[in-house]
Amino acid sequence: MLARAEPGSLAGHVPDNLIYGPVMSRRFGRSLGVSFTPVDAVGCSWHCPYCQLGGGRSDRRPLSYPDPHALLASLQQKLHAVAAVIDVVTIAGSGEPLLHPQAIPLLEACGRMAHRYRVPLVLLTNGGGIEDNDVAQALAAVDRCYIKWDPGAPHGAWCAMGQEQAQNRRQALIDFPQLRIQSLLYHRAGSSGNAGVEARQRWLEYMQELQPVEIQLSTAARNAPDPRIAPVEADVLEEWVDMARQALPNCQVQFSA
Repeated sequence: MLARAEPGSLAGHVPDNLIYGPVMSRRFGRSLGVSFTPVDAVGCSWHCPYCQLGGGRSDRRPLSYPDPHALLASLQQKLHAVAAVIDVVTIAGSGEPLLHPQAIPLLEACGRMAHRYRVPLVLLTNGGGIEDNDVAQALAAVDRCYIKWDPGAPHGAWCAMGQEQAQNRRQALIDFPQLRIQSLLYHRAGSSGNAGVEARQRWLEYMQELQPVEIQLSTAARNAPDPRIAPVEADVLEEWVDMARQALPNCQVQFSA
């Protein structure tokens, strides 16, 4: 399901088109963005409290997803113009890319197109559907796939999941080749948010179970709809990174404050 974005509420933080940028990414350099979700909608079923898209709203209504042919034509046109000056093509945008009903052929086509221009393709996802073999195989078209696992809740960031579904997701991640994890930390007024000692220990245990090849830690750097949400301090991020590196010596762990 998609939630309509409130007019003007997303300025400066989300795409103004299905193909947007290039923009400067904290993690990836000069990035050409691709959204599989309409620009006036929030295409995500999660309710992350820090989401600048307002993903926790309850006024969810089904919307039409973008036509794949039109999206790919726009990507082709933009890549022809900017391929020489970008570092990466990033599929993220206004929501969860894997929710698009044609996500598999879109991923494969985007991969072919980006590689034709010798530009790596990155996907940012909450991992919905990776339990499906067809989805997992389609992700082979992506050079780097970063799957969300936030600390805090007993089963990571997946508050909307039941325990059985969360366990299936964990097993799919254990089996996922070259697993890359992205985790975001935040403070909430009156508490440590999801960055407390207990949450960190549980997150480290999960990371040791999943054995990712890379972890990217960041914090809430944009305006959240909940005014109680605030970014964690750089030294908190550094402490998490240090402990993750000790627990996972074969994993590349980095952070962006």
